[in-house]
Amino acid sequence: MNPVVVFDVAGSDTGASGAGPATPVTGNNAILAASTVVDLSADAPNLAGVAVDGSAVLWVQSASGQQFAAITAIDDVAKTVTVSVAFTVNASGLTWAIGGQRATFDNADSRRLFADAKAGWVIEYRSPQTITGSLLDLTARGDTSNPIVMRSVPEHTLISKANNFGHGMRVEDNWQFEGLHVSCSNTNNNAAWFGLRGDVRFDRLICDDAAGSFYRAMQRSSGGPTVTVTDSKFANMASFAISCSSMDVTAIGCEFVNCEYAVLLHRDSTLLKDCVIHGCTARGLYRTVATSLSAILMNCVIHGNAGDGIEITTEAATANLNIINCSITGNAGHGISFPASGSSVTTFVAGNNYGSGDTANALGPVSNLPIGDGLEVDPGYADAGNGDFTGGPELAGVGYPVTPLGAGQSATTPANDIGIAQGGGGGGGGFSLSRLVN
Repeated sequence: MNPVVVFDVAGSDTGASGAGPATPVTGNNAILAASTVVDLSADAPNLAGVAVDGSAVLWVQSASGQQFAAITAIDDVAKTVTVSVAFTVNASGLTWAIGGQRATFDNADSRRLFADAKAGWVIEYRSPQTITGSLLDLTARGDTSNPIVMRSVPEHTLISKANNFGHGMRVEDNWQFEGLHVSCSNTNNNAAWFGLRGDVRFDRLICDDAAGSFYRAMQRSSGGPTVTVTDSKFANMASFAISCSSMDVTAIGCEFVNCEYAVLLHRDSTLLKDCVIHGCTARGLYRTVATSLSAILMNCVIHGNAGDGIEITTEAATANLNIINCSITGNAGHGISFPASGSSVTTFVAGNNYGSGDTANALGPVSNLPIGDGLEVDPGYADAGNGDFTGGPELAGVGYPVTPLGAGQSATTPANDIGIAQGGGGGGGGFSLSRLVN
């Protein structure tokens, strides 16, 4: 088994490891001998109730190197513990603990966990956390089949960032984040909450800042090919919500509201499906660089942004852009704007709606791009003022027929609703957007 390391305000950063017996076993005289065996005999602890299946964790307050390791064996006579990964130092008289709950991410010793965790470990926090010093450096690495998981219980318990500079977290390969709510309480930040360095997945994330002071939600720091975001909400970013160069970006069922831009269409592969992009203060989606691009925008709503819904300003010989069954309405510029030489970009634009009357784009449906088989009808949104962009019957079954991407759908039934697919209305529909915050 893999450990679940629990953080709670009622826990302890000086007398708990976070995984193991509910009542922690503790002492102050651990001996490390640069091996997998840790000698606890000077404290004479009762180790009989400690699991040896890898689900319990030993914490040792070493001045350098590793502090957390999963337990694989105990000797309750010799009072020793064997761990899965050897400690690398020789030291004695060290504080140690097995079990209980840690208290805070920001504690200097707790921060070691984010380097020591192994593939398959779960880090679960049950009370609000605040990062007040430097960024939280998640240097541990999972693997493709066993990511390291960080989750909030209950969902959307807040992690706030109170200092003015740097990322909130820097993340290495194969981490998965579930149900987090992250925010910044200070101003004039010029970094992202998540600096990404490898394959990372986010599910049911809320990333917001009511003051609009945080710069970006996530950006690529270096390396790493993919970021996947599902059923998440990004609000009030002062720049792009997602800006990941040299990474494949997938966002499904996400909402972007009141950011400067939602996603930077930079390079490599981008998939946006069943997303809502509204109220952005510059443009919805934006691209300014001449690097390669392969993007699919499908069943998205791009509405009420202060500039173009989608703006491509720079040519790229290898650009391949597909915009299918999107409802691109009510933007202060064009629905879609290409550079004057945009005809050389490989595009497939089909089945989109550009609104009519109050929902029309102020400067017209498209610029330097054929409108194709697009519609110009009122989308009949359920309650756009309160963020519900479920389309009316005018958008059901009238788009371009495509193979559904949602789980549990027939591979042969075409989905041809426009905008957020209506779950079977009209010609098939995709899956519906999960509403996180009203």
